[in-house]
Amino acid sequence: MYADLGLTVVAADLDPQANLTSIFLEEHRLEYPWGDDGPEQTVSAALQPLLDGTGDIGSPHIKDAAPSIGLIVGNLALSATEDHLSSQWPDSLDR
Repeated sequence: MYADLGLTVVAADLDPQANLTSIFLEEHRLEYPWGDDGPEQTVSAALQPLLDGTGDIGSPHIKDAAPSIGLIVGNLALSATEDHLSSQWPDSLDR
């Protein structure tokens, strides 16, 4: 609705099921961001420096999903990321 009003919109698919991504992208366009090259085109790439302990959250890749709509592509691997991040606070109290 906002894009129809002429505003630029970014939709971020941050749930581990990646439902928003599958709604926005046709099946043949899903293969590229989730291909064999890894998560470079998904939200996982932005989180990787944080998970590796090498830096802060990076800038996400925004894919054109429709006119005036960008999409931060989800990744099924976020379920493992959630588990990793949820353990960080309790683990930090041990040190």
